[in-house]
Amino acid sequence: MGETSASKSAARALEFTWGLRIARWIWDWSSRPRFKAQLFQKGLPFLAGISNVNLTGSWADQEKMAPGGRAMVLDYFRISPVGPLVPLVFTLTTIRDRLSLCVTYRTTAFSQNQAERIATELMERLQRLE
Repeated sequence: MGETSASKSAARALEFTWGLRIARWIWDWSSRPRFKAQLFQKGLPFLAGISNVNLTGSWADQEKMAPGGRAMVLDYFRISPVGPLVPLVFTLTTIRDRLSLCVTYRTTAFSQNQAERIATELMERLQRLE
């Protein structure tokens, strides 16, 4: 990459950083949950993220048993951060035929009831895939 390309890249990164700072200021300025939920819809039209890690065959999927005949790793939960751009995140972890689902959400965008309803709907849809 030449010097011109590098400086243009740096300028774009700086613009992006300032854009995020301005967006954060607008976010903090508003007290209306609906405004916050819709703030980035035009430029970034997504509302949730899904992250899955398959631990089948990894250290967490060992068939070793602890005393008493129980598996050493019973479950594996991961928590993912949320933010103004992605106010709802589903973090899935699979080990063989087990699926763990963790839901993280911004309370400025979703109530606990809304997040629970969305998670329940996702679980029901996943169960119908079987």
